[in-house]
Amino acid sequence: MAFMRHRTRSIQESVFQDLQDTLIACRWMAGTTGHTVIDPDTGVNGVIVRTDSDVYPITGGYPVILLDYFPEPGAVTIPNTLAVDVAQPGGTEYLELGSNLMTQPYLFSFAFFASSDAVAIAVMNDLTDRYQGRIVRPEYVDLFDQSLPDLIDPVSRLDVDVFRYSRDVQTAAPHEVHLYAAELEITDYPPDDLSGEEINAGSTPFPSPGLYPMGG
Repeated sequence: MAFMRHRTRSIQESVFQDLQDTLIACRWMAGTTGHTVIDPDTGVNGVIVRTDSDVYPITGGYPVILLDYFPEPGAVTIPNTLAVDVAQPGGTEYLELGSNLMTQPYLFSFAFFASSDAVAIAVMNDLTDRYQGRIVRPEYVDLFDQSLPDLIDPVSRLDVDVFRYSRDVQTAAPHEVHLYAAELEITDYPPDDLSGEEINAGSTPFPSPGLYPMGG
């Protein structure tokens, strides 16, 4: 494909939208998925609508809230807030010797202010399954050009390299805060500046379609 403006912003927003779609599909928050997904309950592919009554009771009346920034230390955080930091691109390198195809890594950091360890582990398990391609979508994230008025079709895809999580035992927090940290590493395949060539990574075709007090 041709050169895409604002590529880093498009990558960040595509990852955020994919995360939101996953949380909706997995019944952690109410809403409508922005694109078609595979329903984890039925295996049917389509746009999913979840209402408040569809959200798992284990959340205790606090559906997951998704933020695209980390709260300031000391800020009151609503239970089950999942914050995603803005990822910065790593350096580019050629896919292989003699190739015009480039690779560029991105690292996304997560902080989950869970209402319980049970909620935290369940959400992180669902995200692990998502990024390993077991539920919702295959093992990649569709890249949409956010500068276009129409986001129906992806322009490329982002390979998922690894998703990992752990309980954050280093950050001081009140006893009612169950703080978990996670990281998502992905790889983009931007076109070479001279060739304009870009890879559609993978073999599967595109589908068509510190202190944080917790308050309630």
